[in-house]
Amino acid sequence: MTTTDTSALASPLQQVALHEPWSVRGEVRERIRRAIALQQLPAGARLNQEQLARQLGVSRMPVRDAINDLIAEDLVTTLPSGGAVVRDLTAADLRAVYDVRLALELPAVHLVARGGQGQWREELAEILTAQRALAQADEREELHRLDRDFHWAIYRATGNRFLGRALTPVWSHISRAMFRLLAVESYADIAWAEHSAITEALLAGDGDGAAGLMEQHVRNGADRLLQVMDTGRAGAGT
Repeated sequence: MTTTDTSALASPLQQVALHEPWSVRGEVRERIRRAIALQQLPAGARLNQEQLARQLGVSRMPVRDAINDLIAEDLVTTLPSGGAVVRDLTAADLRAVYDVRLALELPAVHLVARGGQGQWREELAEILTAQRALAQADEREELHRLDRDFHWAIYRATGNRFLGRALTPVWSHISRAMFRLLAVESYADIAWAEHSAITEALLAGDGDGAAGLMEQHVRNGADRLLQVMDTGRAGAGT
């Protein structure tokens, strides 16, 4: 694996706001995870603990612990010579991740269609309104956040707190894939239309319809991303 140094970051990592010591590790982990998703830390980037600690404004210990957490998620891997780098996302990884996603998300939409918990209707409506406006403005980073917000609003509406915990490591990989996919022309409009259709089915209490639309949405996204990855490999080989 070719490695690169974190000094090549496209933009500096935002410093972590220091609250309770036990929360710093989680904040550091989320900042590094997001930098990976947004390709500020691309595949092969070496994670220099001292440099990351300096950029985030924390000591090395929470950075070390956060990196170990991301190793457990398989988002980061260790080198035989020591140190850690961002792991490549292969086509096989992508298929496996999306299979897990389907296994968990389809039962989730059935639960929400039967009623759901909390203010999910208002939350989805707000996300869709923002997503449509941003799709027209081509704001990829914000669209990336809203895509995740859409799906997590559905998870929370199930009332099952373990669902989000199970999907957190899966979304570490999905987020990387989604940011690449949003670079594809017109995909943001397609995603908005598919999210809208899923929402309409949920509001109508149509669990089977919502599950069918969600399955189509997830499979379409995986297929499009695999095409993007194939194109990238072909371009790299020319």
